[in-house]
Amino acid sequence: MKKEKNKKSAGRKLRNYTITATTAASLVVSNTYDSVNDILKKEESRDPVIEKYEETRTELTLKQKARLLFDRLPFAVRLLVLTPLYLIGWLLMLVISPLWDSLLSGILAKVGFWAVILLISLVILAVMKTVLMPDVPFKEFFSRKNIIILVSSITGVALLDELLSRTSPGYVRIGPLVRYGAVLLIITIFISVFYRHHQKKTVTVGNGDLQFSVTD
Repeated sequence: MKKEKNKKSAGRKLRNYTITATTAASLVVSNTYDSVNDILKKEESRDPVIEKYEETRTELTLKQKARLLFDRLPFAVRLLVLTPLYLIGWLLMLVISPLWDSLLSGILAKVGFWAVILLISLVILAVMKTVLMPDVPFKEFFSRKNIIILVSSITGVALLDELLSRTSPGYVRIGPLVRYGAVLLIITIFISVFYRHHQKKTVTVGNGDLQFSVTD
């Protein structure tokens, strides 16, 4: 029973590895060649010395290196192996490309927007720290814990903003007000909590200094 289970597990792993390797190889081939004709065309015989010189004269891209490697394969291998891989990769790219482009463009735009908001928040906090607490080192103010809190808070606002924009049609009108209002609230709470904590620590240290006295 155990041997049968091991055989099934090994067969499943082999199948997964085969699918993964085939998919990866097909994507490589489809992105290396522009068409099936490029795979099947017969290269004219060239002087190996001249070919080697042309390869080393300029720095080849990864795609060009792969093309040179595949072109040196026998015609039968290119016909029976590379051509099916190219067709599989072409079909995969036909499905993946539109989804990937739309997803990536939307995600990058939103991530870029909130990254700028985070950067502006850091600048505002740095200015406020310089004005209110000039004696506090930046390393202490922007500690790892504080940065994590700030990033988590703004990420929470971004996720909430995305959720409301998808579920509430009327949110579009008040979206900017909510976004910037929430970020300003986070900045205000952040600087207020740190300032009060700093003031308490200063008072505690001062009281502690008064408790020490020299007596005979």
